[in-house]
Amino acid sequence: MLPESPGVSRPSSELVETLLSRIESDVAPILSDLCNGLLPQSDADREKLALFAAIQMCRTWGFRRRLTETADASLRLRLREVLTDERIRSWLRDRQQPHDDRSVSAFRREALTSNWELEHAKGFAIETSLSVADEAIRPLLFDRPLVLLRFVAQPY
Repeated sequence: MLPESPGVSRPSSELVETLLSRIESDVAPILSDLCNGLLPQSDADREKLALFAAIQMCRTWGFRRRLTETADASLRLRLREVLTDERIRSWLRDRQQPHDDRSVSAFRREALTSNWELEHAKGFAIETSLSVADEAIRPLLFDRPLVLLRFVAQPY
């Protein structure tokens, strides 16, 4: 979904906004048809609707918060694997800090159990959210059967 740009590691916010605007424009007539009781008939229209719905699901602050919490938890799990006594001791020694067994244990405990959070690169949550929407959620929505529910207000 996000176009590759040679030499650019992250899409600009302008590129993302342009992309989202295009997706919203593409789906507008499909949403209008839905409001009039018409389901999309072509695979192309279903694809546009699935992408739009997936993006809306991933565009919330709650989704972004869960995404960053997952990244933080993944890093903590990875740290448990790679944070060996030897690495900690070397790191402490290089910084001219105490590097005895007690200091190494204290460092490990602090690194693995304290309430720190990653400082994610600008755009991390937005870019990752859009990728999850496009690569994971969109295909699932596209494959689901479409059902249009119409709610009719009952007179009181």
